[in-house]
Formats: sequence, structure tokens, C-alpha cells
Amino acid sequence: MTRLLVVPCGRAKLNHPAAARLLYRSAHFRFVLAGVERAAVGAPVRILSALHGLVSPDTVLAPYDVTMGDSGSVVADRLAAQLAAEHAREVVAYLPRAYLARLAEAAALTGECVVRDAYDGCRGIGEQRAVITRLNARK
Repeated sequence: MTRLLVVPCGRAKLNHPAAARLLYRSAHFRFVLAGVERAAVGAPVRILSALHGLVSPDTVLAPYDVTMGDSGSVVADRLAAQLAAEHAREVVAYLPRAYLARLAEAAALTGECVVRDAYDGCRGIGEQRAVITRLNARK
């Protein structure tokens, strides 16, 4: 079973193309990505871009203004194909609801991938940040 860890993109972006890890410039995005990467233990980490779908943190992207659910946002079929290309059987998702829903829809289309919500039971961003903080404490 191939495990994949997925974090969301961010609304705040640089005004020029850059690696995805640099393009999204919010402090929260950087905090989540750094924590998940430290805890990944060899599992690939991907960013769920509302426009591009699953991207490596090192993939160079141009800035864009699309959020999940907007016209032009990535569709479940495309995400399902990306999950299949990753050979993902388990996805640990550190995602807000709209992103999680789209990823779960895509995973269901593959018939082979299960999505686990890392924030299950969290009541807000403070509790979500605590999940990431606990990841760092394990190292």
C-alpha cells in the first residue's frame, strides 16, 4: 500500500512562478507543509492545488486565483488519475473541508484508495495546528 500525505495550497501567492513550496506564502501553509514533511518518514508529500491537483512541493507553478469549487478548479476525475499515477492506496489528508471532499470523491473513483482525514474531530484551525505541532513532537 502506497501512502501519500496531502496538504492544501494557499490563497496568498507570490506574483511570479516559483516552486509550489515557495509560491504559497502564508505562514499557515509553511507551518503545515514543514510539519508534514518532517513527519513523512519517506512517504511522498503532495500539495492539493485548487487549479492543478496534486503537485510536488518542488513543482514550479505560475500564480493563479482559483479556490476549490470555483469554475476551473480541479475535478475529481483528474485527481483520481493523479492518485492512480502516484499508486496511492492510502492518503493522509491535512485539508480543509472543500479540499477533503474533492479528494475523497476522487479516491472513491479509483476504487483502490482510502482517504484518512488527519483533522478528524478538530473543531477549528487551532486544533488543526495542534495536530501539526504533535507531528513535530514525535520527531
